[in-house]
Amino acid sequence: MKAKMSRKVPAVPARVASNRGYALWGCMSGALLACLVFAPAAWLATAVERASAGQVRLVNPAGTIWNGSAAWVLTSGVGGSTSLSLPSRVAWRIRPNGSGLHVVLDAACCTQAPVKLQISPQSLRIAAATAHMPMSLLQGLGTPWNTLELRGDLQLRWENFAMSWASSAITIEGLMEMQARSVASRLSPLPDVGSYQLHLRGGAQPRVDLSTLRG
Repeated sequence: MKAKMSRKVPAVPARVASNRGYALWGCMSGALLACLVFAPAAWLATAVERASAGQVRLVNPAGTIWNGSAAWVLTSGVGGSTSLSLPSRVAWRIRPNGSGLHVVLDAACCTQAPVKLQISPQSLRIAAATAHMPMSLLQGLGTPWNTLELRGDLQLRWENFAMSWASSAITIEGLMEMQARSVASRLSPLPDVGSYQLHLRGGAQPRVDLSTLRG
């Protein structure tokens, strides 16, 4: 009888196997990096809607999570029937840095210059900036705003405003000013019930001042 001969499969050299491993790792790393760099803006829209319980929505998002734009809509929540949007789209630019995220927001309807924010897990900082928007936008949040039906112009101003919640207490620095001008409401027969101003000043003991500008 003839003996059967077996053929041995040559072993893959360790260097070749190592190179294949590096190549596979490089492909996986490149794919992950591409997902992060080109992540669609819709991912950010989903995150914002979930974080706000459906009261803030980014509709028709375009671009990426790092550079994009969308219509900013306030709603009365998940399943709510009330919603109102800003007159123009909001554009954003997000850049990671050592302590969190540097965010720049720009809306043609409501900001003369982009609003710059620094966000970290323990704090929020807003550089000197101003913004204005119609008070009727608040009706999109539902009760009680849709009952009051406030109208007028809402102006916001920040001067190096910062909030920190690293400890059990919230620390506030800088200034935030809010002005409500030519306010009207369906609960009042007057076409204009006045203009009002609220100041929030930070410090060891934060102070809130509410004053009447007119009316």
